Amino acid sequence: MERPISTEIEKYYSREDKYDTWLSKEKERDILWRRRLEVVLKYRRSGTLLDVGTGIGQFLHFARRYFEVSGTEISTSGIEIARRKYGLTILNGTLENLAFDMKFDVITLYHVLEHVPDPSSTIRRCRDLLNSGGFLFIAVPNDVSRIRASIARLLRKLGIPKIHDHGVMGLPKLVLDGSLPEIHMSHFTSPVLRSFLERNGFEVVEDTLDRFYAESGGARLKNDLFHLIGMAARKLFGINIYSTILTIARKDGPLPS
Repeated sequence: MERPISTEIEKYYSREDKYDTWLSKEKERDILWRRRLEVVLKYRRSGTLLDVGTGIGQFLHFARRYFEVSGTEISTSGIEIARRKYGLTILNGTLENLAFDMKFDVITLYHVLEHVPDPSSTIRRCRDLLNSGGFLFIAVPNDVSRIRASIARLLRKLGIPKIHDHGVMGLPKLVLDGSLPEIHMSHFTSPVLRSFLERNGFEVVEDTLDRFYAESGGARLKNDLFHLIGMAARKLFGINIYSTILTIARKDGPLPS
């Protein structure tokens, strides 16, 4: 199958029921976004912040206590929920196609880069929009690690939720028939993402894990345990066996000629 075109993807994410699960887990997702904001606040506590692919605006709802916030989103249903629920005005469109009248101290892309058709164009646009010394926060799935794929199979047997196993280096097909909850156009490993950012004028200041889950009860305890195991492996062995990657980078001066 050919890669889906942008209009197909926009229609897919604009379905009226797209964010029903998010809204049904609002309290759990509040915790998720507060966790992510705490990470941002380690590096910057004020200024201007742009959240790319902001969904229903939940992150911006919390971030605006510290920052002057802006957001982009291709989903018209997500934009309407953000307006109605949080009083946020979100820009409709892709980062590359939108015009901005300011630059930003922080840009966040939480599970967005894997969805865009041209990651290089997106990262270059982020760099152009950042102030000197500004920070870029990128979270993506860790889909193609051989070690993670093997451990994922074991953890699934133990009942750890949301551990998707596509086989060793195996990736799901791109389909828009509703069988996939998300459409991933690209896939990353930590070394690939680091090299990619450095080639585009960024200095990586932290390479860690994104605590992406929004669960409660026993499911949350299992996810907490898996996260602790992942952090220990990252610290002791320098490998990422976790489901996600979180890379924090700083705009590092002009690109080399």
